[in-house]
Amino acid sequence: MRFVDLLNNATWQASYRDVTLTPPEARRLVERAALRLHQAECAAHVALRSATGAAAVPQTPQLTLFCAFTPLETLLCYGIASRLGLLAAVLSPRTLPRFLDDLGPDLAVRLVAPSGHKLPEVAERHGALLIDLAPSPAAAAEDAEPLPVPVPVPVPVPVPAQECRLVFSTSGTTGKPKRVLCAESRLIDNAAMVAAYLGLQSSDRTLCTFPVHFMYGLSTSLCTMLTGGHIDYCDFQHPGLLASRAAEHGVTVLPVIGDWAEGLTERWQQLGHAPRRLLLLNASDRLTRGQAETLMPYASALWNNFGQTESGPRMFAVNLSQVEDLGSVTYHGTIAPGFPAFEALQLRIANGDDTDGCGELHYRTPYAMLGYLNDDGSVTPAPEWIASGDLFRRAANGAYLWAGRAAHTIKVNGQFVSLRTLADDLLAHQTVTGVGYARGQVDELCLFVEAEQPASDLAVQLRRVVARTLRGKHSDIRIVPALPRTESGKIDFKQLNLTLAKELA
Repeated sequence: MRFVDLLNNATWQASYRDVTLTPPEARRLVERAALRLHQAECAAHVALRSATGAAAVPQTPQLTLFCAFTPLETLLCYGIASRLGLLAAVLSPRTLPRFLDDLGPDLAVRLVAPSGHKLPEVAERHGALLIDLAPSPAAAAEDAEPLPVPVPVPVPVPVPAQECRLVFSTSGTTGKPKRVLCAESRLIDNAAMVAAYLGLQSSDRTLCTFPVHFMYGLSTSLCTMLTGGHIDYCDFQHPGLLASRAAEHGVTVLPVIGDWAEGLTERWQQLGHAPRRLLLLNASDRLTRGQAETLMPYASALWNNFGQTESGPRMFAVNLSQVEDLGSVTYHGTIAPGFPAFEALQLRIANGDDTDGCGELHYRTPYAMLGYLNDDGSVTPAPEWIASGDLFRRAANGAYLWAGRAAHTIKVNGQFVSLRTLADDLLAHQTVTGVGYARGQVDELCLFVEAEQPASDLAVQLRRVVARTLRGKHSDIRIVPALPRTESGKIDFKQLNLTLAKELA
């Protein structure tokens, strides 16, 4: 199945602010934009043949970059890429500049953006083909007449010979971002599997705050489109406001992150919200046992899950509402990603040489990436077994327990210790607003603690915490006013390691 197929004979609805997108309207906008892109490409080929006098123009790899400003525009851009069988990436105005900067000069790039927005400066310099992606405003009344189905008009856009291939960037917080190449059919097949194990229904209403140009927001959207439900997108402001909106609009599916647990449940308690059906889906890298216990009373099902950009959105899942003892799926305070979500998933834990049997997880999955897109447009194929970069161990009940990112752990007395857990302990101090770390010589750890107004004895307090967690392993603690961060707000560990490497050089 392809994205464009989800626009045919479908019943889903997608809303953002005061606009609702339906499949007929989406199909009309996609066909119109696809025609504009196709005509522009034909005109460019004619101009190039005229300029060179060549009878034919050599085909070179071309990457189409869509700059989408809203969730609905993002969905439509995926549809256009599918309709034309493009090699494409759908980006936001915030992620586009870095993506362009990281591209090599050998890859031909075409930039496409919806009209009616102020483009980022780098996009204006590059030059963008503007297309109209404005859906008709939805009627305000609940019982409003549905939008009329436009009469399809044949257009001279050929059916593509191949499915579209989509490029997603890794975060790049521990190194140079990688451009992961995914097949649209694999992403849709993975979403169909997720929708099935979640038991999604056409009557479900999903509220999504996660960007659709990233893997989790896209998968959530595909699940709704496949099952004919309704998805509302909103800009995140505060967990309490999100809780109010979910209660007021009868939301039945809500992706959340663990850090929102207290804010969500406090508001639901104030409202007396007791829904008969509410699926809470953890969208964060890590869900603690305390966060899970806080959320569970308000959920008909609380799901934890795990996937990577390279693997497709989901590999593991567990319905915590059906687990009698959360301790059986908890490791060092962190809830397990769960059990394999499908039979075809093949797993192995390599180098499990610590006292707990932890090692790096490698996997094979039919939903995996095609490979990595290189600067010149060539593709480095995915290896037979993909190294996850995450440390796992397997529990006696078959659950796969997550110990942390390999880059975010350190070995102490033969046992892996999560630096994320150590960071959580340090963040418990009131004046600490961020914790980063880098490795020095002989695996020596350097901790960077962000504190704008540190207490006079803060360093002493932090050293006690570190000594207790790392059991005496030598570490250097530096209190800094601000940590380097990526565009998405994550701590830039790559920059911290470069800073330390320069000092040690």
